[in-house]
Amino acid sequence: MESSVDSNEKELNVPEDQDPIPEALSTKKVVNQKSSKKHYKLKFNKDWIDKTNEEFRDWIQPTNDSEKFFDMACNEEYQCEYLHKHELKDIHKDNYKKWKKSIVANKTLTESINFGNSILAIQSKVVLFLVEHNAPLSWTSDLAKLLKSCCPEKKGLNHLDLYQQKASWIAQGLAQSVKDTIYQDLKATPYSLHFDETSTNRYKYGAFLARRVAQDFGSVESILIDIYSMVNSDADSAFNLYNEYIVKQNIESLLTGICLDNCNVMRGQHNSFTTRIQSRKSRAAFPPIHTPRP
Repeated sequence: MESSVDSNEKELNVPEDQDPIPEALSTKKVVNQKSSKKHYKLKFNKDWIDKTNEEFRDWIQPTNDSEKFFDMACNEEYQCEYLHKHELKDIHKDNYKKWKKSIVANKTLTESINFGNSILAIQSKVVLFLVEHNAPLSWTSDLAKLLKSCCPEKKGLNHLDLYQQKASWIAQGLAQSVKDTIYQDLKATPYSLHFDETSTNRYKYGAFLARRVAQDFGSVESILIDIYSMVNSDADSAFNLYNEYIVKQNIESLLTGICLDNCNVMRGQHNSFTTRIQSRKSRAAFPPIHTPRP
C-alpha cells in the first residue's frame, strides 16, 4: 500500500530521454558569479593643476603614489577618485580659507624680510666703503642723510638709518662671517696692519685693518680683519688684542709694517702699543739664554 506523501515532497525521477527541468523552475540555489571586469582607479592628472585649465586647483600636489593627491590645505593624502567629493566637504572648505590666509600672511612677511635684507645690504656697502677708505664710522649718519636727500624717490634709502654704533655692529658681523677665509689668505701674502681704537659714550672698539697691494698693482686693498670690544683704551688692551688675533692666528710672520695714530697710547716712547710690539719682536729674534743650574 502506497504511503500518502505529499506530491511536492516526492522525488522527481526524470527519465533519461526527457529534457531536464528548466533552471527557472529548479529549486537549487543559484550563486551569482562575480564580474570579471577590472576596476581601474583614477590617477593623478596634471591638468588639474594647470593654470590654463578651468579646473585649476591651487591646493593639491602629486604624491609618490599616482593614485593619490596631497591636500595642502588639509595636510593629508587622499585617493584621486574622491577628489570631487572631498572638494565639496565643509571641513575642506574651512581648511582652505585658513590656508589661504596663512599664504597671504607669509607672503607679506617674506616681502618684509626681503625689504629688510635690501636695507641691510645698502648699510653694509656704506660701512665697507668707510672702512676701506679708513674713514670714521661716525660719518655713516651724515652719509645716510646725504643719500636720502639725493635720491628721495628711492624707497630703500628712506629707511636707511645709520649711526656709529650700528655701523660698528655691521662691520663686526661682516668681518666675523669671512674671518677664517681672511686668516688663510693673510698666511700666504705679506701685508701691513692698520690698528685704530674707536669709542663712544658706551662702547669701546679696536679695529684691525690689513692693507696690501692688489695683485694687479692697481690699488691698495683694505681688508677688515675684525672689530673687537676693548675693556679700556690703553696700551695693554691694544696689545692683548694684537696677541690674541694676530700672533695666535699665525699671521704675524708676514706682517711688514704697522700703521698707528700719534696718540701716546699707540706711539709713546716708554710704555705704548708700539714699544710692546718692538719688545716682543726683539725677544723673538734673540731668545733669552737659559743657563742650566749646576
